[in-house]
Amino acid sequence: MTSIVNIPDQPLNIFIRETLSTQEINATLLELKERLQLNINILLFCCWFAITGKKQLTKKETQETIAALESWNERILKPLKKLRSTIEQHNSAKLNSIVNKISTNEKLADKIEQLILTDRMIRPEYRRSLQQKFNDVCRNIATYCKELQITMTPEDTEAMKKLVLHLFPDINPEHVKETWDTSPVTQNNKPQYNQPEIDELL
Repeated sequence: MTSIVNIPDQPLNIFIRETLSTQEINATLLELKERLQLNINILLFCCWFAITGKKQLTKKETQETIAALESWNERILKPLKKLRSTIEQHNSAKLNSIVNKISTNEKLADKIEQLILTDRMIRPEYRRSLQQKFNDVCRNIATYCKELQITMTPEDTEAMKKLVLHLFPDINPEHVKETWDTSPVTQNNKPQYNQPEIDELL
């Protein structure tokens, strides 16, 4: 039987594991996942892609990335999570070994999902400055959120700032704040229309 140990780590696997090893960031990303229904692997892939100098993901590339994982999530990951959750509700010590096996398979499926992401996007690494990589990360995240039709609340925006500051500790926090406070995916920056303006648009 295949195990996580038998699958060699790729740079994206290592990046995601190291990012999630920070308890605060792990908790922040889980909260974002629950609130916005986003995929943590894709979100961190957007960051890793830019940090490694591969520049920005196009809208089409982002769409293709989302589509590539949709089937894997629906057919593999979600059923595993649902099965584990259902068994855990019985709160029986006799079922612990089954829960542990399902959890191991979840981790394996999650790692395979990361490998799918790695294999999909082959692009050379360019020499990019820290500021350019920061800009690329923010734009990749924004493109992903737009494709999911996500409008971030102030709480979501603060979570994104926390993630980006963790990835770029040498970037001025005020610059991070300004970038995300003015992002087009932030709720406060969405166009606001009154009823007469809406009627004109219609």
